[in-house]
Amino acid sequence: MEIAFTLLQELLVMMLIMGIGFALVRLGILAEEDCKPISTVVLYVCIPSAIINSFLLPMDSQRMHGLLLATGFAVIVHIVWITGTTLLHRRLPLTGVDMATMIYSNSGNLVYPLVALIFGSEYVFYAAPFNAVMTVFIWTHARSIIKEEPVRGISSVFKNFNILATFVGLILFLLQLSLPPILKVTLDLLSGMLGPASMIVIGMILAGANLKRVFTTARLYAICLCRLILYPLVVILMVALSGYLKVHPEDLFIFQIAMIAVAAPPANIIAQFAVMYDKDALMAGSYNALGMLLCIVTMPLMMLIFDLLVK
Repeated sequence: MEIAFTLLQELLVMMLIMGIGFALVRLGILAEEDCKPISTVVLYVCIPSAIINSFLLPMDSQRMHGLLLATGFAVIVHIVWITGTTLLHRRLPLTGVDMATMIYSNSGNLVYPLVALIFGSEYVFYAAPFNAVMTVFIWTHARSIIKEEPVRGISSVFKNFNILATFVGLILFLLQLSLPPILKVTLDLLSGMLGPASMIVIGMILAGANLKRVFTTARLYAICLCRLILYPLVVILMVALSGYLKVHPEDLFIFQIAMIAVAAPPANIIAQFAVMYDKDALMAGSYNALGMLLCIVTMPLMMLIFDLLVK
């Protein structure tokens, strides 16, 4: 229960920072499109720095176990979600944007800073596998259903900066290579920018959204509540029914970190794909905006339910 309240507190802090970005645009100090260069810095500098920095730890059996456990958990979760969404698609008129929104969470920009704030920056190590697995699925499955074409170009996955940063970090971790102190300090500072910069960008995006449409469209609520409540509940029940944590209570923190990613709002990249492939970018952006607002309540709620059912 403690982690749920800690998560709520940190989300409120991040929402206040998001409000700064919102105000900057609404007051005319910045334009909505000014968020693009900031977003580029977050994507290509801050997130890779946080990932690499999280792997600069001494190797031991616990960390190797946690890395493998987090990776396996992420693969199983995404397979279950993709299978369930495909079955729903046979009964409901879901678009590719709808399906991708339900499946893929903002497990990078939002989750990394939250994990660093709640658990400590060194625990981003355990959040990286979920984001890496999700990135592979996004650049294959998600892009395919949004583009409405078969999966192609899997090589592009391995050109993704987050994936490359994970590989670099993993090599540093497995070989136990250390970085020069000046480079380590640089990574620390860049990693510290991740949370504030990400929230300012999201606030700037919200400032340009049609908030009336966001709050009055039933379809938006239905899809967002699937992403924020239904799908996390499925995962919580899977973990609870497996009984794994009854036998291995020492692994609880790994599942708690993964659950932050599981309960996160829709992935930002879905809207970017929608723009790229002319597939209702307005709806995709609205899902992202509404999901960010609702997650202030739903993420702590999901963590509370998780703690109550699995302990």
